[in-house]
Amino acid sequence: MNALSNLFGIGGGSLISRLLGQEKGEEAKKVCSFSFYGTIAVTSVYCLASFIFMEPLLRLLGASDNTLGYASAYTLWGVVIGGIPSTLSMTMAHSLRSEGYAKQASFGLGMGGVLNMILDPLFMFVILKPGLEVTGAAVATMISNEWYCFCRTVHCDF
Repeated sequence: MNALSNLFGIGGGSLISRLLGQEKGEEAKKVCSFSFYGTIAVTSVYCLASFIFMEPLLRLLGASDNTLGYASAYTLWGVVIGGIPSTLSMTMAHSLRSEGYAKQASFGLGMGGVLNMILDPLFMFVILKPGLEVTGAAVATMISNEWYCFCRTVHCDF
């Protein structure tokens, strides 16, 4: 998912910066929009494929009969359900940096990390019942990534 967000975020951000330097704001807006929607489209395909081929993929990555249930739970929440917010948060951060908002991008991603550290123990040991600690960690991570997506908008209006 990092590769997908870097593809659209860093690639699009580089082009956005160059277009803004050339004072081509309208073209930069189009690139920003393409990066945003491209991330959603490609990540949707990735999440769907991860869901369909979850067990063979996890076994290929080393999951055994003992760990498959835990790996599947984390993959469901962290990749399948939380994939789009996760990739969008990185793509949006790269886009913000390319537009000159490095402080805001760093603050948003940093706060997502802090929120994850706060939510992890809550979901692992308080909110969800015992035995669902891995699911709790995955849900906390998903919520932390969604926080950045829904509380921070890309400044695609130059």
